[in-house]
Amino acid sequence: MNLLVTNTRNAQAYGIIRSLRPHAEKIVATMYGPNRLVARLSHAANSRYVDKRYVVPSPVDDWRKGRLQKDNTEREEEYIRAVLRICEHEKIDVVFPSWEPLVYVFSKNMERFKARNIVLPIPDFDVLIAAMDKYRVIKTAEQIGFPCPRTFAVEEASQLDAIERHLEYPALVKPRFSSGSRGLFLVKDHRELVGRVSAVERSRGLPLIQEYIPGSVVQRFSSIWIVLDQNYELRAHSLHRKLRTIFRDASSEGSAWESFRDDGLIDAATGLCRALKLTGPVNLQTKRDPRDGRHKLLEVNPRLGYNFWIPLALGLDTPLLALKVARGERFETIQERTGRTVFISPPQDVAALGMYLIELVATKVLRFRPVDPDNSPPALSEFLRSYKESYAASARVLDPYFCEFFRDPLVSLMWWAAFGVFSVQKKLQSVLGF
Repeated sequence: MNLLVTNTRNAQAYGIIRSLRPHAEKIVATMYGPNRLVARLSHAANSRYVDKRYVVPSPVDDWRKGRLQKDNTEREEEYIRAVLRICEHEKIDVVFPSWEPLVYVFSKNMERFKARNIVLPIPDFDVLIAAMDKYRVIKTAEQIGFPCPRTFAVEEASQLDAIERHLEYPALVKPRFSSGSRGLFLVKDHRELVGRVSAVERSRGLPLIQEYIPGSVVQRFSSIWIVLDQNYELRAHSLHRKLRTIFRDASSEGSAWESFRDDGLIDAATGLCRALKLTGPVNLQTKRDPRDGRHKLLEVNPRLGYNFWIPLALGLDTPLLALKVARGERFETIQERTGRTVFISPPQDVAALGMYLIELVATKVLRFRPVDPDNSPPALSEFLRSYKESYAASARVLDPYFCEFFRDPLVSLMWWAAFGVFSVQKKLQSVLGF
């Protein structure tokens, strides 16, 4: 195949390139930014595994502002035409987007690519919109018995007082459509609630208000990966949960994870994906509630996510399986690998240690109080023991940016720099409302 990979600022783009390089005669990458220099900072496009690169206009502004519609906006149309010209010139037969704003735009234009015999391994538009709508997903999950935090859709500001009567603080304010936990805020009182709802509404439309599940992020946030074939049959699955995060909050990226097994959770995830009519690889995020011990659904991602290198390390080649499903090809069920495996991103793990020490000083020495008392920093001995156990694990996998450094050094360096800036920006947004 001749493959075009989009959103090359995202980690999943690099994973797709690495996964499908053995199956591709040519890989073309697209980049965008306010100018060509900024566009070239797209780390995955600079990989030695990419044959050709193109700068294209950005289509994501309308998504970010909550302007979701069936027809293309002017920006989206300009982007799609640019990609189609590249596809014609490079004889592309597979285009692989993997970030919500771009998956959304391509899904709207699926027929234009099909008419040119170009495969898009993404859901149809109506299916995609239902899965991207966090409120519709929660309501569907409740109908089939998948536990969820209490969630309310804000239709107008006058509803806040009524919603507030059903919630305890702290609570979460989140956009109805978003990516990568952008626009997610933890609020601790009425004043913060009103301010955050207003801020999200201005930038992303009226949000959701959701019950906050208390407790430490450690071993409570889980990712469920499942792959359903064209007949909604389960063909592969993988579970992993966070061991450490850079910032210990709901929107923070992890630095270490471990695999685990829970057949009931897989069954629930499979049932929800069938109800949403999703096929191919799907990622679901849950958090285990310490009050009742149940995993509760946070969101569904009908695309490849940042951490899909984890199931990939377990033999679950999600990009290739997504392509097989999109092409209508049959494939055998992939058996789950047994035993515990630990997954580590060493640079992020160093950052996690630094952030822990800063937080430890802030709470123990300067006496700052965390918003969630149940999520105060663990003892130093406990935290260091988690590092020792992870790095001494008999089954241990290090992330691809670390492992590929000597083969693809520019990509790794660019990713670590971009990841650091992105993490700090998200933290400032959650704290200060930037």
